[in-house]
Amino acid sequence: MNRSARVWSPRRWSSSNGAAAVEFALVLPLLLLLTVGMIDAGLLLHRASLLAGASREGARVGALNSGSRSNAQSIEATVRSFLARTGTAFPGLQVTVRGAGGRPGTELSVLVRAPHRFLLLGRLVPGIPSAITLRASTVMAIE
Repeated sequence: MNRSARVWSPRRWSSSNGAAAVEFALVLPLLLLLTVGMIDAGLLLHRASLLAGASREGARVGALNSGSRSNAQSIEATVRSFLARTGTAFPGLQVTVRGAGGRPGTELSVLVRAPHRFLLLGRLVPGIPSAITLRASTVMAIE
């Protein structure tokens, strides 16, 4: 039998050799979207956890040092120092302190806010914003 006749036979085209490539091409965008979504969600949770830790650290410093050292500026400096040590940049960081330097037993509140921009998820999926504001708040009693 001639070799070229065997290559072009109808039997050869009826096999499913190319089906796996077509299926992979159809599923690949979904897999990439899921992967990017997981990375974006992980970064979001990581940044939210860092803000919560910074808020807690600022409130702890303000609650334990109830003297003149625990004014709002020193608490904000503690929060910014905590976040600087993590190595993650937080542009647009806002720190709000209420009750600093109060009497023992009063409440000290530290609110930390920072914008978070999604890598690709907000641009690829309709209905998901491209940026959100992360918030972390801690309230402690001054000792």
